[in-house]
Amino acid sequence: MPAFRRFTILLLLAVLAAPWHALVLGAAAGRSVPDAFSPVPPALGLLPVPKEVKWGDGSFGMKSTTRIVVGNSATDEDLYAARELNEELRARYGTELRIVRAGEIANPSGHILIGEHASNPHFEQLGLVATPRLSRPEEYMIWVTSTNIAVAGADRRGTFHGVQTVRQLLRPSGSQAVAREVTIRDWPDHSMRAVHVLLDSASGEFHSALIDRILAPYKFNTLIVEAEHVQWESGRPFWSPDARGATKEQVKRLLEVAREHHIRVIPLIATLGHSEWVFAGLSDPATCQQIAYIPKRLRGAGGTQVTCDRSRGVFPAVYDPVRSITLDGTATNLNDALILPILREAVDLFRPDYMHLGHDEVRGPGGVRYDMDLYLQDIITLSKFIQPLGVRPMVWGDVLWERRQEAEAEPLFKDLPRNMVIVPWKYEDVREYPELAYFRRSGFPVIGATWYRLHNNHYMSRAANAAGVLGMVRTTWTGHFQNRAALTRAYRQLYTYLTAANYFWTADRPAPDRAPPEAELARRFADAWTFGASSPGRIPGTLLDLSGVATQRHVDDDGTGWLGKGSDTDLRALVSGRHRFGGILFEVLDPQRHEGKSIVMLRGERDVAAKMPRRVTMRWRGRAACLVFLHTSLDRALNFGDVVGSYTITLAGGRRIGIDLTFGRNISSWLWDAERGIPSIEQEMAWTGRTKAGVDVHLQALRWMNPEPATAIQSIELASTGGRASPAVFAITALDRCP
Repeated sequence: MPAFRRFTILLLLAVLAAPWHALVLGAAAGRSVPDAFSPVPPALGLLPVPKEVKWGDGSFGMKSTTRIVVGNSATDEDLYAARELNEELRARYGTELRIVRAGEIANPSGHILIGEHASNPHFEQLGLVATPRLSRPEEYMIWVTSTNIAVAGADRRGTFHGVQTVRQLLRPSGSQAVAREVTIRDWPDHSMRAVHVLLDSASGEFHSALIDRILAPYKFNTLIVEAEHVQWESGRPFWSPDARGATKEQVKRLLEVAREHHIRVIPLIATLGHSEWVFAGLSDPATCQQIAYIPKRLRGAGGTQVTCDRSRGVFPAVYDPVRSITLDGTATNLNDALILPILREAVDLFRPDYMHLGHDEVRGPGGVRYDMDLYLQDIITLSKFIQPLGVRPMVWGDVLWERRQEAEAEPLFKDLPRNMVIVPWKYEDVREYPELAYFRRSGFPVIGATWYRLHNNHYMSRAANAAGVLGMVRTTWTGHFQNRAALTRAYRQLYTYLTAANYFWTADRPAPDRAPPEAELARRFADAWTFGASSPGRIPGTLLDLSGVATQRHVDDDGTGWLGKGSDTDLRALVSGRHRFGGILFEVLDPQRHEGKSIVMLRGERDVAAKMPRRVTMRWRGRAACLVFLHTSLDRALNFGDVVGSYTITLAGGRRIGIDLTFGRNISSWLWDAERGIPSIEQEMAWTGRTKAGVDVHLQALRWMNPEPATAIQSIELASTGGRASPAVFAITALDRCP
């Protein structure tokens, strides 16, 4: 056979045998790998941090014969924990275990035992005795041995929390789930660990998912729901609620989900302060003027006027609860006509132990102080109304703290009910919180309120623990009627729930400088939010070769690389070579081997980017179900959602598919934004590092799903709009399937 013909046949055979994703015709190719995606095990650190942990060397592996064993008298509430564990196994490992009662098995070896210690006889049979006895509310113990997993709770909530910790212990090993040997004894520092949210028409779905995927797994036990915009019937027809508020049916569903996860729900009706909702619902503009608050010293003929403008949505923030108004020819006041009926309606709907009455930031027109006697009298009036209904009052603590000397001087101060819970809020990263001890000394139960900041949650929880308060609440201020957009516009407020969860359970650990960084919290939150949605196995693919289109290097030894500012401010922390981020394998070029180039930097206003091309086109002919771009922008965009560039994929046959690079969603600055954090769950943090100068930096990943995976890709165009937030691409990986 002639040599040329033999070579042709061998070449044809080689092409036919090649993986389909690696067929390349043209300049740019790539390296085929069998594990372009490989599932990433859940984060190793336990959150919240348990009080006592002793690790062993072995492990327990679940088999098809493994059973979840509950007590013989287990009720539906006892079975919640078992169902949670099964849901984790089903979603992450594709398996589901039978749930049986203790009397159905003779030998407990090889099984998972859960329940209160006295409810399951197999605990003693295995010699698993809690010493000293479990006695604290919500306390639990976990024993993981080579033959068993056992979870014993001091009460039902303790058992439930223990199972949540077991879920975090599970790791994949081949086709089964395993847990490392360990003994854990754990209990909370705060008896009430709450999250505050704003109810709207999306709450039924969104907050139910939040309970199931985040709040319950991380051991919150209370939800304070701002409920003034619920579709209340009271006050009609002179007042009507905003149509965007939650319906009663949505609230009932939320209450059911909360009950199934051992979470208490406390309604909050904003009264006195932040009461625009009252004015906005009035059908008669004249009534708005009548009930608007005017301080005593400004009342009288021609007193201070307030703005009630429905067309512009401008309303007063504070009302006068006892000022006389006339409705249907009858003299009354706002409390009797609307506020008290809504409180009664809320009690009937929620059946709560507590009701939060608001009363924060109560100021009159122009910011003048609200009359303290009227403020105190309103708290007393509302409290006297709800307490006979079996409900304890709560109020925010800012007014009573900031004006404490004035309040104490009022005779009515002593009449404030001492079973009323005061919730002082402070959102700054400070170390001292004297208001907690002050209210405790004044005889009130106290709950400290924080926001998203790390040090705020750590130090306030620690101060609250020392003061012996009732608990802690992490507030959420995403804006009313914004729950549908919370994940994509206010993500930092959500993933930092995990910080609060830890410090509300274990107030003093870890130290703030050893706490998980926000990028890890965001990944953990996103993983929990979407768990079970990713592929369980490895996915082959191609690491695309960017050497033919690279325009700059990510290291800077001589002032001409990266942004031209030298080695102290470059990205040398990202070592060239292969790296796995979020399960995706990427290959970052070595500039020393590719003519001083390693990345595709596109034109922008910043430094050396002004000399770069506005767009480059990479020729690559191969098939891919997904393309994953490792990239970042050189600066912050002016606004969240600004389009800073685009990627355009051209398929065989000429179809072009564009991807807008939207700042804050799928691309962000390489510099960590300490003020904004990670604004959207769509912004996937891939790599984090630190420059030689000590600046925190990061890269993001953008995943594109090919609508025609069977059609070959011809080219990938990378383009910039030329602004300050211009894109830079570090690597592209093509996957045979989308994870």
